[in-house]
Amino acid sequence: MSETHKISEAQHQANIANAQLSRGPVTEAGKARSSQNAYRHGLTARKIVIDEEDLPLYQEHVQAFLDRYQPQSIDERALVQIIADSHWRIDRAMSTEDHIKSQLTLQIIERGVLANMSLYVTRIFNMMNRAVKQLNELQAARQAEQKRREEEAQRQLEEAILLARYHKMLEKPFDPQENGFVFSASEIARQIARRELLEEAAKAAKEGFHPASHRYRHRHDPQNQAA
Repeated sequence: MSETHKISEAQHQANIANAQLSRGPVTEAGKARSSQNAYRHGLTARKIVIDEEDLPLYQEHVQAFLDRYQPQSIDERALVQIIADSHWRIDRAMSTEDHIKSQLTLQIIERGVLANMSLYVTRIFNMMNRAVKQLNELQAARQAEQKRREEEAQRQLEEAILLARYHKMLEKPFDPQENGFVFSASEIARQIARRELLEEAAKAAKEGFHPASHRYRHRHDPQNQAA
């Protein structure tokens, strides 16, 4: 094999590697052709799945991230998608780098293909980290707001129960809506009944759950005698 042929082969390998790292053309026709090339190598393409055989693996990959982060809004889901796609692209870049190393030539080294690949992976890694940070901030804010709402709802429920029991003691009707509560009378009644049952169970526990002690207490309970 002649030296000219060797250089030609090295040039061919360098062209393949550089094509994978190219930012692409600026004309519409060029972009159309480039999009098809990007689909084949799967690094900088919008379509990051190389072929249809990889689609189930990609879907399983994305679902794993959805299961991990449990996004609750469009913004959260978009960030999870960025994180999943970044992982996918980094894995593919590493595979491409291994392929380049297996066919390493002087021309490829001189053109800095591996350095460009490292720069590309760093960019994707940084983008992924920014997405993780934004997602954590969004989810922390959502969880804090959810906790605040739950605590406010619990506070209002406690007030409604207290007022309902107070009205019951006075033998007066209690309308939750007239007192500014969103709970229905039946909801509050169920909560009161549950708490009264728990109170009875707590007393029975102190007595060792002895039926005789339970009956004795009930016979001598002033409320039961009044009834």
